[in-house]
Amino acid sequence: MTVFGVADRNMEWWLAVDRNALARELNCRAEEIPADEPHLSRFVKRRFGLTDRDTRDEGKERVCRYVLQASLRPWIQDSRSFEDFYEGARRWALRNACTLPNELAT
Repeated sequence: MTVFGVADRNMEWWLAVDRNALARELNCRAEEIPADEPHLSRFVKRRFGLTDRDTRDEGKERVCRYVLQASLRPWIQDSRSFEDFYEGARRWALRNACTLPNELAT
């Protein structure tokens, strides 16, 4: 069984929930990551290489690697929508005798 959640908007904001991890990935200081949505979105897309057609696929691969390696705890704790999704998935798993580790307990 696989559960999918899709960031249908503000994907860049979600990626920046853990600003320290994002800063390490983008090779910058956390303070350099803009706080307001329009600037944050442009900054993240540019730094991941998602704005240039020639590097867009490489940028998407880089985002995938970043997400796969990221710790879920900061995203769950610091993003209300991600926390809601995660808790919903955990409730479903418990009701259906599926195993889903509690990332907040570790």
